[in-house]
Amino acid sequence: MEIELDLTALKLDWWGWVIMLFLVFFGVAGYLVTPADGRVMTWTEWQVAQAERQHQRELRQLQDVGVEPSSFLTVQDPVRVQLQVQRMQEKAAQMSAPALERQRQAFRRAANAVVDYQNGQATYNDAAQAVQEYLDAVR
Repeated sequence: MEIELDLTALKLDWWGWVIMLFLVFFGVAGYLVTPADGRVMTWTEWQVAQAERQHQRELRQLQDVGVEPSSFLTVQDPVRVQLQVQRMQEKAAQMSAPALERQRQAFRRAANAVVDYQNGQATYNDAAQAVQEYLDAVR
């Protein structure tokens, strides 16, 4: 028994492509957010996964800016250093992962120590020690 379905009268030719694109889009999106074992995540598991991604992203950002305070110790341009440190501190202030609070505090101490060194209010060794403590904290 053969069944023929003639949909040409419905004029769905462009709708078919739109529906196909939606299906492909949601299939790819579902594949990207599905855990490796293929199970459906509960709301709690989803929140944990989201927090882990946020933690990794913010830690990477802290590690990326970690090189800059150490390079500021060799530059003798207090105004430029202060402006760049201020920009980095604004970036760090936007981070919100609670597990990285210790690293953010170490960054603030290192940034303030570098600015103080550039302004002549702290010694090189104090600033270098604060930067080293920060680098140790983000490793």
